[in-house]
Amino acid sequence: MKLAHLLCAAAVSTLLLGAAAAAPVHLDPKLIGKTPIDSWTSFAGDFTGQRYSTLKQINAGNVGQLAQQWVYKISDIGSQRGAATPVIKATPILVNGTLFITIPNHVYALDARTAKLLWQYDWVDKGGHLVGQRGVAVWKDKVFFQTPDNWLLALDANTGKELWRKNYADARKQYFSTSVPLIVKNHLLVGVGGDAMDMPGFLNSYDPDTGALQWTWWSTPRKGDPALKTWPNARSSEHGGGMTWLPGTYDAKLNLIYWPTGNTNPVFAGQGRPGNNLWTESLVALDPDITRLMDRLEQRGLVVRDRSREDRRVVRHRLTEAGLELTNELDRPIEALHKKTMRHMKAEKLRDLIGLLEEIRVANDEG
Repeated sequence: MKLAHLLCAAAVSTLLLGAAAAAPVHLDPKLIGKTPIDSWTSFAGDFTGQRYSTLKQINAGNVGQLAQQWVYKISDIGSQRGAATPVIKATPILVNGTLFITIPNHVYALDARTAKLLWQYDWVDKGGHLVGQRGVAVWKDKVFFQTPDNWLLALDANTGKELWRKNYADARKQYFSTSVPLIVKNHLLVGVGGDAMDMPGFLNSYDPDTGALQWTWWSTPRKGDPALKTWPNARSSEHGGGMTWLPGTYDAKLNLIYWPTGNTNPVFAGQGRPGNNLWTESLVALDPDITRLMDRLEQRGLVVRDRSREDRRVVRHRLTEAGLELTNELDRPIEALHKKTMRHMKAEKLRDLIGLLEEIRVANDEG
């Protein structure tokens, strides 16, 4: 049967054989991204994105013995905008015997052994497309869900109570969301869809505990980025697409996020945007910690473009004392530090850098 209103237990029984009855949900962040055994804690199962299970109890010799144990039917939702019949396109997430499934605007928590509905959360959208929804992310005792009209919701994993919400894109500009967040360490990564109106794509990182925005990475270059040379001008880049709606992966050894970006815009009139049009239609690698630290420098006014020559001399002296690598470009405004030096620094050095520049900023303010 087509997976529409129904979720059949046989489809997930490989995961449930070792699962206990539903217990309070609390997922240790250290287990996120690990090879799945008795849980399926993220969209792709683990950080590799391979969707592979190491379980061996079900094999080619006995798979024919699988039998349906239960069916859960979504019976309270009628036709949705863009879908005459709601279709479950989400990857079921299994934590502590609780199964989380979604359709656009709705989250369901089920007892994985009995299909008993534990709680249900319903959202009323004010825009976006309801063509599908890929599921939820779980962190500690929170469940994270993206709505069609670009709200990031944090729900209590055990009750479904809304804890906080963040609007990350304007549905009136034709941004919409069908994706699922990816959790990497203390980063809650959220992509976006919507290239109908030639808007730029981006990836946001939030604090999973508070919902505070940590950083934003744009998939088309902003002013001052050398990659802007791959576009005719800044305006074309700012309307260049490159949506981030497909969840990425993560390499813990390299501490790099790998994230795909979507098509370039305009789609059918490419003659107006000659060049490689970075970073659309690409697979990009991002350091989640360095990106966050670089953004903090800008937000706190520590990366500036108009310091005096004396200020720049003081900064150079303090950084040299700390053993931080410098370039001759620091003879120009400190902007060069962000664009060149920081790109190759380890997170530890960047933290030192933040502290040093903060001291200098405070001293200048007091003076």
